[in-house]
Amino acid sequence: MITTTGSVYSWKREVMALCRRALDGKLSPEELAARWPEQADRYPLFRQIRDDVRDAVAHGPCPVSETRGAARAGSASERYLAVLVDYNLLGCDMPDRLSSLYREYLLTLEGLSEEVVARETVTLCAKLDGRPGPH
Repeated sequence: MITTTGSVYSWKREVMALCRRALDGKLSPEELAARWPEQADRYPLFRQIRDDVRDAVAHGPCPVSETRGAARAGSASERYLAVLVDYNLLGCDMPDRLSSLYREYLLTLEGLSEEVVARETVTLCAKLDGRPGPH
């Protein structure tokens, strides 16, 4: 784990970058361990995100579109969607507790897909910014 002395935003950006690399299938367990910001482990939300990323790296996240019809589609796409939810919520400027609650809500939705994650997080971020969401 790295220790940074910057603001929460500097290590939050690092967590987002690690999520993106995991989603792209380019993150190794060693890189995750070396680059994970130590400060992030102080916060329950970021521990959940670390666990999602670690699970995806260990077992291989797989975009939903690549798993359709495959026998193991559920677990691979669930790992991918969990990291995608984490990545998208990190892009919203909201308190950790709200992110955790919304994360739990999204991960329990029936029919969760990449499209649903995108739509729901865009709508939430827009509401938090005081803008109308997509129709």
